[in-house]
Amino acid sequence: MVASTAGLDAQKLDELVNVLEHRGLEFAVMHCVAIYPTPPAGLKLNQIDYLKARFPGVPIGFSTHEDPESLTPIVAAVAKGAALYERHVGVATEKYSLNAYSSTPAQLAAWIDQWKVAVSMCGGARRAPAHPSEIASLDSLRRGVFARRPLEKGEHLTTENVYFAMPWSEGQLDTSGWRQGLVADRAYARDESITSLLDTHEFDAQHVIYQIMLQVRGMLNKARITVGKDSKIEISHHYGLERFREFGAVIVDCVNRDYCKKLIVVLPRQKHPYHYHKKKEETFQLLYGDLAVEVNGDQTALRPGDTLLVEPGIWHKFHSLEGAIFEEISTTHYNDDSFYEDQRISRFPRSHRKTELPNWEAAIPREQRIAVREASWGTATVD
Repeated sequence: MVASTAGLDAQKLDELVNVLEHRGLEFAVMHCVAIYPTPPAGLKLNQIDYLKARFPGVPIGFSTHEDPESLTPIVAAVAKGAALYERHVGVATEKYSLNAYSSTPAQLAAWIDQWKVAVSMCGGARRAPAHPSEIASLDSLRRGVFARRPLEKGEHLTTENVYFAMPWSEGQLDTSGWRQGLVADRAYARDESITSLLDTHEFDAQHVIYQIMLQVRGMLNKARITVGKDSKIEISHHYGLERFREFGAVIVDCVNRDYCKKLIVVLPRQKHPYHYHKKKEETFQLLYGDLAVEVNGDQTALRPGDTLLVEPGIWHKFHSLEGAIFEEISTTHYNDDSFYEDQRISRFPRSHRKTELPNWEAAIPREQRIAVREASWGTATVD
């Protein structure tokens, strides 16, 4: 079913969607202005944003009544994310003339062509790798690392004995891989480029934690879930930080008294292994994304809004394909109350399985905190 919203106020909109949802119908909602033809100032295309935010999961479209010669509105509607489109089409006859808001077949063809152009301009909805031509363009602007003076093998590199300049060349260390204290792998002549082999990408726990929290914050932002910057955070990595993207979750502690509330963030294709609690009873409610929870061998796929009870002593595990955020409402949480099918997990020291952060800022590498604070809160503060 395709439902027009022309002339409806917010209450009538809510009633419309509520009725269609409760009848189990497959439907879309169309932004529409019943002025024939609709002047540019009357199109109100921001209502597409309004409808998408108010009715997540419902396809939102655009029903058009503007001058058929005007092709700008279809471009704007595509950019706003309209999922389907409706256009009046007619053919004039000797008896009947064509009204001012209906397209001729030729005008419709031009309208569809403009839609195709707009779709092409907007591109995909997900973040894909950059096009090779864009990468090549940016490579031409990269600064490479060069020896400021002759260097000996084993000498520590600092900003006193190297400099950064264009052009960068393939195989050369650039500014993104540079850090103080790198060691020269061989002797270098003055102005010779330093090899990229010095950027060894050694495992850096602080950097990994920072990248994890950036992903978590991105998911929370997309889900429109606000978490205080002073929230206590626990990164659960059952087999160590190195395998976090395979097994783990990020837990935001909200309250832990006789009752307990947490936000659990599961990144895409992340798993949480089989375990049970002797003391704690918990209920999951999915807020965002997809979550499959297996309880004693029976798997349930949760949809946003669904709840699932896990009683004490019951084996359970969960995973997500696209990422999930859910609330865990429970009785009091105890740190020694999780028992895993894989007993190796329980034998690991807690420090190997958990990384605790007192707040969001603790995840930021110290050298970046001033810049991040300035960007986020408008003032720079030095630790």
